Amino acid sequence: MRFFHKKKALSIGAAMLILLALLLPLGAAADEHGACGDPFMPIYDIQGDGSSSPVDGEVVVTEGVVTVDLQKNSQLSGFFIQDRKGDRDRDTSDGLFVYHRDYWTPEFDVSVGDLVRVKGTIDEQYGNTQMEYLEEGTICDTGIPPRATNVSAERFTANAEAYEGMYVTFPQALVISEYFNFERFGELVLTTDRQFQPTAVFEPGSVDAANLAAANLLSRITLDDGRTSSNPDPAIHPNGLEFNLTNLFRGGDTVADVTGVINYSFGLYRVPVSYTH
Repeated sequence: MRFFHKKKALSIGAAMLILLALLLPLGAAADEHGACGDPFMPIYDIQGDGSSSPVDGEVVVTEGVVTVDLQKNSQLSGFFIQDRKGDRDRDTSDGLFVYHRDYWTPEFDVSVGDLVRVKGTIDEQYGNTQMEYLEEGTICDTGIPPRATNVSAERFTANAEAYEGMYVTFPQALVISEYFNFERFGELVLTTDRQFQPTAVFEPGSVDAANLAAANLLSRITLDDGRTSSNPDPAIHPNGLEFNLTNLFRGGDTVADVTGVINYSFGLYRVPVSYTH
């Protein structure tokens, strides 16, 4: 499946530009959508190894498998794709967020497991690398199970940028350390160990208290329900089921095998989980 913008009548100037493009070397047409399997820019090259994309503001074509689908208005308004092979470089992410709502182009309503070829503009949206303006898209194949990359919480928090947009699993047990924003925004803070207020352990204002506060911040992972609305109803338990009187959690409980994509928003790296509730 493929979608296109509506074509308009060509002006003389536009016709001359097209003629000029045909006379240029093949490399000048690198931003054309092409067919599935044609050359494309791998996602890890789009992400690069820095804090922002080396092709920010450019139109690119890439391919990847849909790992999480959050295209609804009440969700993140897009989907995540991941390179099928990756480059095995711990400093470059193999995943990318594509901004696209499911009703914009019904003929390109992707699902988890679809291999897609997309063309659009790369943008650093509030610090998150994404394909912001999707121009063309093709579903090349379906039914490909997304593969999550195992990553320890320690390795992730040491270089979270390298996992931006990637589908990952934290195999270790993580502790629910904060749930202040749970009912309002569907957020939970997970940590590798149970955390304590620095001033409950060290003297207020001491260097030790400041160091513990900094260490606490570096070992936090925010689990998100993937919705953008306030006061979500129903709230979702970390196990993916509806939060109610028979399905509760409390601070200090642990969760294991947390799986989702890494998304950066509102100044935090988050793991939005695609719940069906």
